[in-house]
Order: sequence, then C-alpha cells, then structure tokens
Amino acid sequence: MPPSPPQAARFTDVALRLSLSAAGARLTSLTLHQLPEITASGLAPLRLLPKLETVSVTGCAKVDAHQLCTHLPASVRTVRLLGSSVGRAGLDQLLARGFDELDMFACKQCDGVTRTQPTYHIYPD
Repeated sequence: MPPSPPQAARFTDVALRLSLSAAGARLTSLTLHQLPEITASGLAPLRLLPKLETVSVTGCAKVDAHQLCTHLPASVRTVRLLGSSVGRAGLDQLLARGFDELDMFACKQCDGVTRTQPTYHIYPD
C-alpha cells in the first residue's frame, strides 16, 4: 500500500538513504511512487547495490534523470520514469547508458528517438 500524502511528504532523502542501507546489497528492484521530497541525491546509495536491475520512479518531481544516472550501478538494465525531470542532458545520459528497457512518459525533448534493440518506450506528453 502506498504511503498517504502526508506520510509521503515526510519521506525525505535521509529516510530514503536509511531505507536503502537497510535493504542491503540483495536489492534487485526499487520502486519510488509519489514521494515529493525525494531528490536524486537521496539515491546516492544505489551505486552500492550490485544486484539492482530495475529502478522505477513515478511522481517524484524533484528527481532529476541526469543526476539519477550518476548514482545507478552498472547492473541496472531497466529504468522507468514518470513525472520526473528529464531534460536534454538527462535524456542523452539515459540513452548513452544502453539500458535494456527505458520507459519514460511526458518527455518533451524525446522527438526523433527511435530504437529497435533494446526497446525504449517514450510516450509523448
């Protein structure tokens, strides 16, 4: 069950870093949903998770894709972003990483991005 809006507003980068540390190196998938106070700096511990394969960030408007990429370990193969800041630099960095699956929604700067392998799902806003 997702946290209620007041609880989500209190879930900060510090709480996220503590949660990721508690999860340990066995974490393979991370989903963040409707956490308005989370930023990419709260995701810094991700680089210490060698088995992390999937990251899904939905409704976390302060998470910047460019900064997020700096924290992702090489093991990440799937990234899903919805309602996050992407921008040209973030998009370039995401595409350069060569993820098996990159799923983004509402990307104003994604025109002309076409890939056959791996599969990228980029939906217009």
